[in-house]
Amino acid sequence: EEKPKDSLEVEADRLRQWAQSLMAQLSQPNPSTSGLNPSGTKEAERLTTEIAELKADLAAQGLTEREQDKEERVLMRWVRLAELRQWEHRDKKHDNKEALQHKGIQGE
Repeated sequence: EEKPKDSLEVEADRLRQWAQSLMAQLSQPNPSTSGLNPSGTKEAERLTTEIAELKADLAAQGLTEREQDKEERVLMRWVRLAELRQWEHRDKKHDNKEALQHKGIQGE
């Protein structure tokens, strides 16, 4: 009966290493947050970290990646991350339109 416990510990260690690997990747500059204002970048990085941590916990509980992605806490963070990116896109489009209008050119 000690074997299952040992295999669970090995699996838990493997998942911890995987989570640490994800965290290392997340600490690198992220092109998905480029262009966001500083507070938006900070929030996007926090959300990304939270998603990775939640998914690692859910994987440790035996959920598949598909099940993890459908979990409400993960889903809500993905939605917020998408909102941040949409706002950034809208802001860029709005800024470009204002610049064109300032130069006397009508933008769409």
